[in-house]
Amino acid sequence: AGQTKTAKAGDDGKWMVKLDPLTASAKAASLTIAGNNKIALDNVLVGEVWICSGQSNMEWSLNRSMNPKEEIAAANHPNIRLFNVPGHTVSPVPNDKAARPGSWQVCSPKSSPGFSAVGYFFGRRLQKELGVPVGLVGSNWGGTRIEPWTTLAGFESVPELSKQAEQVKNYKTDTKVGGGHPSAIYNSMVHPLAPLAMRGGIWYQGESNGGEHMSYYHKKHALVNGWRKVFQNDKLAFYWVQLANFRKENQNPEGGDGWAKIREAQTKALDIPGTGMAVITDIGAANDIHPRNKQDVGGRLAQWALHQTYGKKDLVPAGPLYKSQKIEGGSIRLSFDHVGKGLMVGKKTGLEPTAELKEGKLGEDDLRAALGLICTLDPYPGLAVEEDETEYVVPDVFVSKKQDRWVVELNPEIAPRLRINSDYASLIKRADNSADNTFLKDNLQEARWFIKSLQSRNETLMKVASKIVEYQRGFLEYGDEAMKPLVLRDVAEQLEIHESTVSRATANKYMQTPRGIFELKYFFSSH
Repeated sequence: AGQTKTAKAGDDGKWMVKLDPLTASAKAASLTIAGNNKIALDNVLVGEVWICSGQSNMEWSLNRSMNPKEEIAAANHPNIRLFNVPGHTVSPVPNDKAARPGSWQVCSPKSSPGFSAVGYFFGRRLQKELGVPVGLVGSNWGGTRIEPWTTLAGFESVPELSKQAEQVKNYKTDTKVGGGHPSAIYNSMVHPLAPLAMRGGIWYQGESNGGEHMSYYHKKHALVNGWRKVFQNDKLAFYWVQLANFRKENQNPEGGDGWAKIREAQTKALDIPGTGMAVITDIGAANDIHPRNKQDVGGRLAQWALHQTYGKKDLVPAGPLYKSQKIEGGSIRLSFDHVGKGLMVGKKTGLEPTAELKEGKLGEDDLRAALGLICTLDPYPGLAVEEDETEYVVPDVFVSKKQDRWVVELNPEIAPRLRINSDYASLIKRADNSADNTFLKDNLQEARWFIKSLQSRNETLMKVASKIVEYQRGFLEYGDEAMKPLVLRDVAEQLEIHESTVSRATANKYMQTPRGIFELKYFFSSH
């Protein structure tokens, strides 16, 4: 670009320069920073940059999505650049420097497998249709709520969230925070990115707030307001995914006992200017909280961006969204936004485009779906949100020591709702018959298959979880009592079991006994 800018560092050593607007270019350029030393960055492109954030469905990687081998083999896109924020880290105060170093990578079959599948498919469509370089920043953490991703300024912008704002304002540099504390993840995994010039963000989260209604609407406002302020862009585009269908429906017409209420809150939040929502109730899976079809999810988010952010008004941004109703005698007339050329009864199969059913008819289930009233059973077993929304307890599994032996116990309140597939009983038998205590330690990938679906007995889950902890006892037999909580966290990371988000009082109650509360991460549904 031939630009030269100068700046003087402040007393704290910080400085910033802003380049004049640049034209998008796929021509590799160099950026040189010279002061007392010199840093040269090569192969720099100019294009669109988006942040891809949320919990596990955004974190879900390309190598675990539908048709992974074919997708990875075709992921040779030199004009797409990927940056993954490393690790899962927290901080009580905003950090200017990331907890762990990361780096940009050229999108290729080597670099893409571990990147967000939704982010990748979103960026791939943008790059193809815009013809300019696209940079994707992945910052995500499975099992997290929306509050830890929200800034203090975001909480302060919404009067209904004054309690969270006050909590964050009271943090000190030595305040102990975890992955469930308001602003804690933002401070460590988003703030160091600012003020990177972002065009927008895509967001896939909500499962861990699945029991909420309008409180989530307020929190979505706070999230967007805060991010727009920190990235110094009050028009930062923001597109999110409405939660997919999960578990069997029920016939309660009022909804609300599953994810109907949070879906309504996600829809209502579209009153935030410059936002959009990808509806995916047609591609979810009744027995899997992680639908493998991430291609359509990323594509639908890109549809919103192409229409609204990039001005491609010939594209309809989304499928029909309920607008209003009018009673006419014994009938109700429904109106929808984004109807394109009109409504149709369609069928979605795999990755194929939705096909019109010429003789199709709408049934009661279809109407409830259109109104956003698909009801589910408990969508996230073990999630219990206290009346005081600053406290969150997720006691799916108790890890405790009994008679000098570490064991796992299910929370009896949720035990009747847990199911796993008994097809893997042979693996359990092998573990029982194995004299080698490294069996599961060295075969964690195989161990994850123990708990894969939702079709069998609680007793099997208990046996598997206990066996995993038993074979990992080498990590647990530290003599220092004060070290045991840290050791438990180490084991949790080894097994991809995430420490639950708990209130300070609950944490003290369980972690000092010694006893740790853990959530089996989606029952090891990954493979």
